[in-house]
Amino acid sequence: MGSAGDLLKPHLPLLIPALLEATGELEYRGLSQLSVQFGAEHQTQEVIDAVRASFAKSHYTTETVAKVLGSV
Repeated sequence: MGSAGDLLKPHLPLLIPALLEATGELEYRGLSQLSVQFGAEHQTQEVIDAVRASFAKSHYTTETVAKVLGSV
């Protein structure tokens, strides 16, 4: 791990949950509402969940967590 990684390592238990929480908070509100509204419709729910997962995977906080964990 590089020098920045060495400095960050002791703070990872606080940093990673904060980044993941930020990802959830920044999720498009409309998707959350659609998920609740169509919760009983299995196929529609699967599509909404796929969009939500795609959003979360491509969000900068998730990418940051992956990079941090990849360098540990």
